[in-house]
Amino acid sequence: FAQACTDEADTTVYCDGAFAEPVAYENVDDLTLVLGANSPTSVIATDENVAVLVSGSGHLGISSDADVTVSSPDTAFGLNVSALKPAVIEVRNTGDVAVEAGIAAVGIIANGEGAATVDNSGTIAPTSQSGYADGISVLGQVANVANSGAISASGAGRVRGVSVSGAFVTVENCDCGDIAATSEDGTAHGVRVSGSHGVRIINRGDIAVGSEYGQAVDIDAMSAQGNVTVHNTATGSISAEATGSGSEDVSPDGIGVRATS
Repeated sequence: FAQACTDEADTTVYCDGAFAEPVAYENVDDLTLVLGANSPTSVIATDENVAVLVSGSGHLGISSDADVTVSSPDTAFGLNVSALKPAVIEVRNTGDVAVEAGIAAVGIIANGEGAATVDNSGTIAPTSQSGYADGISVLGQVANVANSGAISASGAGRVRGVSVSGAFVTVENCDCGDIAATSEDGTAHGVRVSGSHGVRIINRGDIAVGSEYGQAVDIDAMSAQGNVTVHNTATGSISAEATGSGSEDVSPDGIGVRATS
């Protein structure tokens, strides 16, 4: 399919078709990029650091129903929304995001100083050959993640299925959501969050982590000044397996939930 994007002058830009290079809108104000709303869409970025990028200020977002693939010998991001100053960030993914990188691989990143929300019902698969990997990474004053899809992160070093930092943090994994993190030599976290003024985590789905020579932690939540609430419901399943000599075992093979306030 031929690729095409609508006029950047509008606050919503629609891109459809097959893209063989990154789709990027930088230094913009109040822009939402929509991929695959009108026809099958793919983005394949080879030897690139990012596949889809929106950066700037105001209200920034990506809504993707596309097949997104990016590879790099060093660092690679699938969907990246970054605010240069306080902004509202929203990312919605219903497509497939695959990331292959030599050093650092991140499926979706939302990075700002205001409110940041990521809603995933697609598939996210980052793989790092020698460094760290994150399925979803969010930084914001008010930071929220909702997962109803499949996240599978793997790497040689530190690996996190969902990683969130902010003042007020909420993470929800629905009963149809799967989060997996596998590390060879580092710590594997299914969900790792830090909220200075409060953390709330609800798991209704499956979280499975494993590390050969490091720690394996399903849910790791901490707050310096607020409350930490972690709720694993009746439908929620968590499993952690740390098999190497460097593992710290709270359960026989790993750590289920660690909450610090």
